[in-house]
Amino acid sequence: MTNDFWNFNAGQLITIVTIILGGVAFVYTIRGRVDALSERMLAVEESMKQLVQVLVQQGRHEERMNAMQTQVNQQGKRLDALLERVSLWINGVAKHEGE
Repeated sequence: MTNDFWNFNAGQLITIVTIILGGVAFVYTIRGRVDALSERMLAVEESMKQLVQVLVQQGRHEERMNAMQTQVNQQGKRLDALLERVSLWINGVAKHEGE
């Protein structure tokens, strides 16, 4: 009985070798896919870093534009006030000349 346990035929040996080779091939295939996926993820992370930098710069530019808009609005108010004073002065002179 115990001698039958250690007896192998060619079919069983081929089956065992095929299973082992299949397992090794599977491991190498998965490893290759994981490596490729890792490289792609690194590329995506780098792209994300660049996008973050662009968004930060865009935010800075927006703040600058807002500050410039505030300055332009203040200058416009000053010009409006000056125009009103000049108009009043011209109208006052015109009234005196018409009298």
